Amino acid sequence: MSDLPPPLSNQGPGLWAELRRRNVIRMAGLYLVGAWLIVQVAETVLPVFGVPDWVLRALIILLALGFLPALVFSWIYELTPEGLKRDAEVDPARSIASQTANRMDQLTLAGVVILLAVIAADRYWPQERVAPTTPVAAGLAVADQAADVHPAAAGTEKPALVQKSIAVLPFADMTETGDQAWFVDGLAEEILNALARLPELKVTARTSSFQFREPDRDIRVIAGTLGVAHVLEGSVRRIGDRLRITAQLIRAEDGFHLWSDSYDRTSDDLFEVQREVAENVAATLDVLLDGPKRERMFASGTRNVRAFEQFLKGREMFFNAHAATPGATLVAANRFFERAKALDPGYGKAAVFHSDLYAHLVMDGPNAGDVMIGAVETTQQAAIEQLRTDLDFALAHAPDAMARAVAELNREYFSPTWHRIPALLEEIRAVADLEPTVTDGGLWLHEILNLAGEADAARRVAELRLRSDPLLPAGWSDLAAVEIHAGNFDAALALIAEGRRRAGDHRWLRELELLILRLRGDRDGLSAMLEARSQEQPWLPAYLAAVRGERSTALRLASELEASDDWPSDRLLDVYHELGKTERARALAQRVDALPAGPAILGRLMVNNGGSLVFDPADTPNFRARLAEAGIDPSRFSTMPRLGENGSTPP
Repeated sequence: MSDLPPPLSNQGPGLWAELRRRNVIRMAGLYLVGAWLIVQVAETVLPVFGVPDWVLRALIILLALGFLPALVFSWIYELTPEGLKRDAEVDPARSIASQTANRMDQLTLAGVVILLAVIAADRYWPQERVAPTTPVAAGLAVADQAADVHPAAAGTEKPALVQKSIAVLPFADMTETGDQAWFVDGLAEEILNALARLPELKVTARTSSFQFREPDRDIRVIAGTLGVAHVLEGSVRRIGDRLRITAQLIRAEDGFHLWSDSYDRTSDDLFEVQREVAENVAATLDVLLDGPKRERMFASGTRNVRAFEQFLKGREMFFNAHAATPGATLVAANRFFERAKALDPGYGKAAVFHSDLYAHLVMDGPNAGDVMIGAVETTQQAAIEQLRTDLDFALAHAPDAMARAVAELNREYFSPTWHRIPALLEEIRAVADLEPTVTDGGLWLHEILNLAGEADAARRVAELRLRSDPLLPAGWSDLAAVEIHAGNFDAALALIAEGRRRAGDHRWLRELELLILRLRGDRDGLSAMLEARSQEQPWLPAYLAAVRGERSTALRLASELEASDDWPSDRLLDVYHELGKTERARALAQRVDALPAGPAILGRLMVNNGGSLVFDPADTPNFRARLAEAGIDPSRFSTMPRLGENGSTPP
């Protein structure tokens, strides 16, 4: 007797009856209900044991593939008191197929009842829901929605956590001498950068994640502060040319180690270790890596280990120079960047960092405030030419569309004409939503966007920075500045307060508070804040005297400062404007305008003043010409209010 059904031409109603007799229909129902219950249990239990998401997907695929074989098995075999036998071998008089059918019906019914109970519980049982964010100000809502970080102020609800999110913490330097922090940080950061280039992942930037260096750090607290679901930590021991690197991916919710590994390699294998760690982390977080994604992950940087080491040493000096650490200067940092470029002539990131010295020289002269420049002999024209050379190099070796657009926009800003700025701004608007992060080399991007009135793009770029770097003061100050330019002072103050809470007090945040007091005409509040902070910048004592109505003192301080510095201080225009010294303001504005980067400096001053003028554009022909080329109408800028003595505006 054949186990196969009769030909289709002879089947008709007999096939259905035969399927029922052999319990094939019941097997289909029981299999589907059972498979559903297995999936529900696995979906609940597997995460508890840290099982990767792909296991559940594989289980579902396996159950789906097993459906048809189960039906075929039910057709061919029958359960008898002696065990399984082929249907053709079972005597119909001794068949217990009807009893098996009853048991299968009971099991299916029980499964359906359980299924309906689970559905009903999920639908009607009270559950804790994540309430939407209730921001203290409109600008703050934008920051939290973009950043997916903690609530903006006390009393607000925590936004839903992005599960595919990670912070790469600084790896521990286990070298006996303890002098390899620059190398260890560089290794961790390259892993971070590779992960950040995957749009599926939210990756906290270095500025925020590298603040947590404590050996006994609480992973849950760190993850909560940074707004991520996972943390990668590790250690590096370097003995000569040998490396021992360990890394572990931790789920912050319960501290479970989802993945860990150790690598005993030589320094020449450094990039291969970085690649393996990044790919393993991405795979564990359920990111499907194809060829283009792998290429994107490792497109930036260098493959030359010696060039990478020189870059890391220079970057450590670079950060210390910006923190005014004794002995650290940008000139010394640039020597390392130049060695890195010599070892790898295509090292674009080294050129970006190298350009910072010349940007400071061009915009601020040899006295760049709280940045340690170092001894450098160069003319203004030579500095701007070197800046353009570095930006050209960064443009040629940019890793993505956003980096290319930003490099070219910065180069145009320091060029003799601004004709290409409108097209470049359009390009940045187009790619801002495509790139997960704003790459190195932003330079004056924020100033250019606000000067051009590109509020939406400026807000989007600030949000992108905050999304990956919630502890970055510049991200909060940039977002607050957008609100100031829009006249939303309360929203800006809320952002400043939140930035201070998360990232600590910073000069940029204090400057914005001063600006809001100026724009609101609050003479008493401005005077009190200036008195407390007048030593932070050289021009502030003169401005404080002007606000208080101490005109002779203000003029004396401004004159002394202008005479002691060969580089014209554009911020003294604020003092002369407050004093109503039109001729002094005109002469200083013309000096600044005549500089190689004069229009860029005056544009920065307008942006720093919230889009308000403290000089007459008619006195600055170069600046007016650049604005016209960029399609920027100077008539949309207001005039900064003058507070004057006793709060009155002088004529």
